[in-house]
Amino acid sequence: MLAARSCKPSVGAIPQGSLRLSRRKACCVRAASAPRFDVEPYVQLATAKIPANVDGAAFNKAMYNWASTLVQSGANYPFVTSLLCDRIPTGLKISLMANITPKELASAGEIEATLEPVPEQGQVLFVRFYEGPASTQARNERAPKDPKERLEAVIASLVDVPTIMQTMPNAIRKAAQVSVVQ
Repeated sequence: MLAARSCKPSVGAIPQGSLRLSRRKACCVRAASAPRFDVEPYVQLATAKIPANVDGAAFNKAMYNWASTLVQSGANYPFVTSLLCDRIPTGLKISLMANITPKELASAGEIEATLEPVPEQGQVLFVRFYEGPASTQARNERAPKDPKERLEAVIASLVDVPTIMQTMPNAIRKAAQVSVVQ
């Protein structure tokens, strides 16, 4: 069940332009089955309503394939930060890595795309940004105390977030197309 400050997903299939990408506006959506939302602040980057005839597991697999291609394809998208893509039970996570020591990398920020059931809407893809443990390593100044301001500062420091988000609408459309149940 969604709480008060929810970003309502668009209704219908995923036609051109229906994916809503916010310009780094903090928006908290809380779901009863998602413990990470309840304990960690985040910025919601996008939402997309997935058609009812799409198989969720196949959709998640196609989205993971897109994300892992981004991670491995530096020739197509020369990213500034190293990327790591992981599967999670309801979708995928792209970690933007930063050096914490000369020999050790850790996540400075994470983009999670999760497919979640929403009452009376069906399956909705939520794309959220979370602060990673290495986000404070690259800062020259003190981090803001307000979680929303801190997340905005982290997103602004990770220049690859807009590049990833620009490629996502087409990936979502294609994943939905190849995941249709006949």
